Amino acid sequence: MGRIKLAIGLILVFLVGALGGVLGGQVYHIYRMERLVSYETSLNRRTDLLRESLTRRLELTEEQKTNIDKILRDSQEKIAFVRMNYLPEIKNISDQSLELMKAELNPEQRERLEELHVKLQERRAKALLRRDRREDNGPPPGPFDPMRKRP
Repeated sequence: MGRIKLAIGLILVFLVGALGGVLGGQVYHIYRMERLVSYETSLNRRTDLLRESLTRRLELTEEQKTNIDKILRDSQEKIAFVRMNYLPEIKNISDQSLELMKAELNPEQRERLEELHVKLQERRAKALLRRDRREDNGPPPGPFDPMRKRP
């Protein structure tokens, strides 16, 4: 009877640990996806925060604020342009990696990998749609958002 209780206890500890790992992994994955999707919005937010900080710390005049804002917006556009130029190359690398992985898998594993890839693409598309529907004031703060107002 004592061995059975010990075995059951060990199994429960293992299951609780596994469940904690899965939930922790999901929270981390959600956090990373939020950061990835909100990059452009956060860039706008960072630009605004930087402009406000410079205005306050340097006591900028109205003319200086206008000029600094233009400089910050221009740099943001340049960053977005560079990022968009690299996206096709990143997609090609990703596609090549997927094909190389498929070559190492059996037919059943290839099918499951393709399903996972399709789900990931759907999730990305949904995230982009949500981002496009948001107002310009940025995404709602996530659980790990450093800009989130705390009580």
